[in-house]
Amino acid sequence: LILGSGSFTRKLILKEMGVNYELVVRSIDEKGIGDRNGDPAALVSTLAKAKGDYLVKCLSNDGDDNALSTLEGTKVTDGDFGGWVVLTADQVVTHNGSILEKPESIEEARDFVSRYAESAPRTVGACVLTHIPSGIQVSGVDSAQINFLPTV
Repeated sequence: LILGSGSFTRKLILKEMGVNYELVVRSIDEKGIGDRNGDPAALVSTLAKAKGDYLVKCLSNDGDDNALSTLEGTKVTDGDFGGWVVLTADQVVTHNGSILEKPESIEEARDFVSRYAESAPRTVGACVLTHIPSGIQVSGVDSAQINFLPTV
């Protein structure tokens, strides 16, 4: 498994599940992709797919990245016939029908959290798995409501 995400939480989840992975992150310009005024599920799906497509391109012969050839020596599973699965993801927080970007300051973060006690926010996340070299791709989206106590 190649984890194409620098997310602390995603790394922690895989570690706690006992899933071995190699970390290979290549950044994209997320702000220029997707509609932040539209459907949050469509946005995170589009972003997770764009991250996966770009990382796969970097790792394939089309890219100039030698990370994949470096990783070839790390396979240790019996019966491993080749190939890699690349995991990329994206997540947003929504509140009162709006997609919230990452807060740019402590004050903005406090403002977000103070409003969460009044009405519950939701997280919407997407994961995309891409197989190298076949290019087969599967994805999924999930959401969760987070309820804060009024005393927050």
